[in-house]
Amino acid sequence: MAGFGDNFEFDLRRIIALSTLSQLGLMIITISIGLSSLAFFHLLTHALFKVLLFMCAGGVIHSMGDSQDIRFMGGLSVYMPFTSASLMVSNFALCGIPFLAGFYSRDFILEMFSIRYVNVFGFFLLFVSTGLTVFYSFRLFYFIYIYIYIYISRQISRFTATFVAIPPSVTPPNFLRHEVSLLILSTR
Repeated sequence: MAGFGDNFEFDLRRIIALSTLSQLGLMIITISIGLSSLAFFHLLTHALFKVLLFMCAGGVIHSMGDSQDIRFMGGLSVYMPFTSASLMVSNFALCGIPFLAGFYSRDFILEMFSIRYVNVFGFFLLFVSTGLTVFYSFRLFYFIYIYIYIYISRQISRFTATFVAIPPSVTPPNFLRHEVSLLILSTR
């Protein structure tokens, strides 16, 4: 349900919060089939890339003059290349792109769910919710990287006047959180 609502949301903070609810549902389903250690592993990996996602989103919202609407964030990589790249890496980890943190936990959950004797309805719900997660992750990618705001000529002066750069002391912790999540996965 949260993943479905997330596909129609334009507020960056609400998108991140609803994606967390969607992942909690995945963890509860994993516990219900008797794989509590796998749910705990997904909780840890999810927490690591979600921290990076929240830190980058906070920096983006601050830099946009407290605007949280993703429709106004088109072309953000030009103004904040490192922060938007970190945001997208953590977003793709949430989505389950191969060789990122979310892939290892989510793929294993889906694999274990597929080999268990479970209800067809539950099987269908799990894979639909995973598809919705992929959809809203790529939707966020579209609005932050590709989407060009239609009234950009009218808004460019307002945007450059309110754009606040993130201090360089804030960006290294974002990078370190990403590297720590990759190190934890490499030790597994």
